[in-house]
Amino acid sequence: MWLQAGAGGVEACFEDTSFTADTTSIGDALASQLNLKQRIKLTKTESRETHKQTISGGTALKHTHTHTHTHEATSEVPWVRAPSLLPPAEIARLFNRIEPDDILQGALGDCWLLAAIAAIAEFPQYIEEELFVTKVLDGDDQPGKYRLRLYDAAASAWEEVTIDDRIPCDPKKAWFDAPTPLFAKNYGAEVYVMLIEKAFAKFAGSLRGVPRQL
Repeated sequence: MWLQAGAGGVEACFEDTSFTADTTSIGDALASQLNLKQRIKLTKTESRETHKQTISGGTALKHTHTHTHTHEATSEVPWVRAPSLLPPAEIARLFNRIEPDDILQGALGDCWLLAAIAAIAEFPQYIEEELFVTKVLDGDDQPGKYRLRLYDAAASAWEEVTIDDRIPCDPKKAWFDAPTPLFAKNYGAEVYVMLIEKAFAKFAGSLRGVPRQL
């Protein structure tokens, strides 16, 4: 559980139980592709057959040796609150200065989505007023809780999506390095790109589902 200190004391940060901070929200296929399975059990069985001497009657003795090797490989995917992923020397904001070149693509093949966000970024007010129901970095009625509006083409209607701000990060970084988002991130000290991508991932069922929405 994450806690955040505020004017009213320490308050628990929102955790979205419908889009959990684990590999199910990334998508099993994508997690396997990126070697991000949180716990992988690998079992390898080797069999070797050798033929020995022939006994009377022409029957060969066949000996089978089976060796089973089992080990567990664990790769923890850290999920970090979006404001903690921003440069420490800068003031964290939901929106800082929205520009098309704010966006950096990560390991997800969703350049079409990021290109669309970049196009909309030509009109910063649209992102702030139309896409984001939540207007402040601290979230809505609870820290870390954000509401966004996405257009559902199948239903020809806008849909409100609620997410938390936990972002999957690269587990391969050294322990002393700052966490790095696995997927999209902002160039500056703002978090709106990471939150839009996560909201779309929830809308699509998982991060793996985002490229399929094209």
